[in-house]
Amino acid sequence: MNVGNNQYVCIDSNIWLYRFIINPNDANAQIKQQIAIAITTEDNLVISTQIINEVCANLIRKAKFNNSQIQILIQEFHQGCEIMPVSFETLEYEN
Repeated sequence: MNVGNNQYVCIDSNIWLYRFIINPNDANAQIKQQIAIAITTEDNLVISTQIINEVCANLIRKAKFNNSQIQILIQEFHQGCEIMPVSFETLEYEN
């Protein structure tokens, strides 16, 4: 992606989870993680509050993240992505 490009990219929660969790039963887990890291380090990322909630809940449940780790992650989302709240207006948005 080009820096300064006005197009934003929303990354699904599953991609974020591939970045943070490696499934030991998945032979392709490391490849998936490398791809997820590449995707989630691009510029112009947008993330919804719903995706943040889903990622954090899954990291707490599946990867046993503690409160401090979750708070750091939320700060990283804030610093690296544009955060869009989910509201009725967001759901009605027409492009």
